[in-house]
Amino acid sequence: MKLKQAMITVLKDKYFDFKTRASRSEYWWFIVGCGIIGFVAGIIDAIAFGIENPIGYTAIIIQLAILIPSIAVTSRRLQDRGRSGWNQLWMLTIIGIIPVLYWTLMPAKEKNNKWGLNPRIAELKEEQSNLPK
Repeated sequence: MKLKQAMITVLKDKYFDFKTRASRSEYWWFIVGCGIIGFVAGIIDAIAFGIENPIGYTAIIIQLAILIPSIAVTSRRLQDRGRSGWNQLWMLTIIGIIPVLYWTLMPAKEKNNKWGLNPRIAELKEEQSNLPK
């Protein structure tokens, strides 16, 4: 999965989806995309409101817009690992960021779990179908 496809999947197709699984590429490309969008929003805020203004109105609006899909994609990523999406609440404690980061970095445990089929299997089938014969 590439950046554009991950952003479309998370922000359009699976905005409120907390019940399936997300591959590592979907999750991390979305994180990269959010970083790029945040950087651009910071530049827009600096141009529009000045560098002295500590409140970035554009950045706040964008962060509010991606809050729900960010929680949803993290939940789906943890479910791909075989853990409940509720485990992301560990990030509210400072030390809990470490295990959640570890879980998002690790590959899926099973081909199939209670949240569905491993999304990487579908991605591999699609990649193989696009290969020249």
